[in-house]
Amino acid sequence: MDRVLSLEKLQSVYECPISKAAARLNIGVTVLKKYCRWYSIERWPYRKIHSVDKLMDQLNELEDDAVVAQVKQELVVIRERLLCDPALHLDEKVKRLRQAAFKYQYKQRQQPA
Repeated sequence: MDRVLSLEKLQSVYECPISKAAARLNIGVTVLKKYCRWYSIERWPYRKIHSVDKLMDQLNELEDDAVVAQVKQELVVIRERLLCDPALHLDEKVKRLRQAAFKYQYKQRQQPA
């Protein structure tokens, strides 16, 4: 590769969709994918990070209590770990939380105004 892109520079754009990340780095998507393969990043981590961010936003709308605060803290830790290791798999607890949040939102939309 002609111009080597550092892992830190790549990590700085994990929070963007892959096309926007490539544009910010002034390279094409194909070249960005080559760098990802070079650094052993199998999938672009944007969707995982965005999912965790969305869960944190939904938790911010709830009343604060000890359980909500603990879950928020766990999500912050998971988000930081995803930024360091994009191959990290979300554990079952996060998946169940995401499913519960989706069901809650669905029920809110179904209620008559």
